[in-house]
Amino acid sequence: MLILSVSYSCTNESITIKINDESNNNHAFEVRIINSTPLETNNVSLINSISKLLYENHIFYIYDFYNKSILSFSDSSKFLFSLNSGRGPGEVLNPTDIVVNDSSLFVIDQSKIMRFDLQGNFMDDIKFKSGLFCWKFDFVQQSNLLLYGNSPSINEIKKMGKDQSISKIENILTQYKIVDTTLSNEIKTFCPVPFNLRMFLCQKPTSIFEDHLLCLSPPYNYIYELKNQEMNIKYKIDFGDKGFTNDDIGKGEQFLIKQLSLNKRCGCLDYINETKEFISFGYVKEYGRHSYIVFSKETHTTADFSDILSQLGLSTAEPIATNGDNFLCVVHPTNITAEERNKVSLSLKLPIKIDENSNPIIIEIKLSENI
Repeated sequence: MLILSVSYSCTNESITIKINDESNNNHAFEVRIINSTPLETNNVSLINSISKLLYENHIFYIYDFYNKSILSFSDSSKFLFSLNSGRGPGEVLNPTDIVVNDSSLFVIDQSKIMRFDLQGNFMDDIKFKSGLFCWKFDFVQQSNLLLYGNSPSINEIKKMGKDQSISKIENILTQYKIVDTTLSNEIKTFCPVPFNLRMFLCQKPTSIFEDHLLCLSPPYNYIYELKNQEMNIKYKIDFGDKGFTNDDIGKGEQFLIKQLSLNKRCGCLDYINETKEFISFGYVKEYGRHSYIVFSKETHTTADFSDILSQLGLSTAEPIATNGDNFLCVVHPTNITAEERNKVSLSLKLPIKIDENSNPIIIEIKLSENI
């Protein structure tokens, strides 16, 4: 069990959330199950791990990073389709993100963004221009995209002319760019980084809520708010002596990885989600182990999600998405013990037996605070 103490300081610029070992706040929250969906398991619907989850009009859209696949299921568990894999027209080879917008499913695949209808039929694609690159993306307006991934500012490259040495390009790396939907015009850049942090890219770096986005920028332990094309630090996550320092970051990516592997550091924020009342984010608690935090926007109370979900026997569930004001959590039966699978089955009263070969279970929960 993670023991948390949370204090905060609030200014017009940011809120600091301190996480340490002094007290436990998980009983400040109540949780109840809205529904659960054990995804259909067959030879063509197998999922290694849900890296990103979207829910639109009673349909789940799933990105599986390890299998490099994109699948769809109904919220009644039925497998609907998976996108064809390959190098041909309309086939995906190495996808890194999915977004549903304007009744279409968008997929980043290497040097292009592909567009499918919501039944998985290929429509068209558009290639990145002028050296643009992204790992993840989101729509900030109908006419603009927010790209996430460490790449140089295209506008700064143009100023260099022919003198585009690697050392100079590395000095203009940024994590976020606003571009138009032609993928050719860079409007604005945010979050410069000192080097290419390939191993610190988030699976879900942004969360859209009302008129703004929350954005992560690991290994920096900040949560930014993007609003009206301006990005400012909204939350500072303070892990005390366990958090990365600026000196650590200045020593390069391999040093950071070593500090994580030795469990001398934690952090590397991942999986940001926001609802009306809460934000939730994941981070590396120990090497190879993620933890998920929930933060009340009203009282600034914070707790570990696994401690809250343990009230329902679901401590292995991971909150990686939202549906309105509810959280969507995922249990991967392949990653837990037989005893843990039995607890999940009993807690959810599943109509089917799950084993180590079963597809993930999606659980919608309602979180509330005891005030």
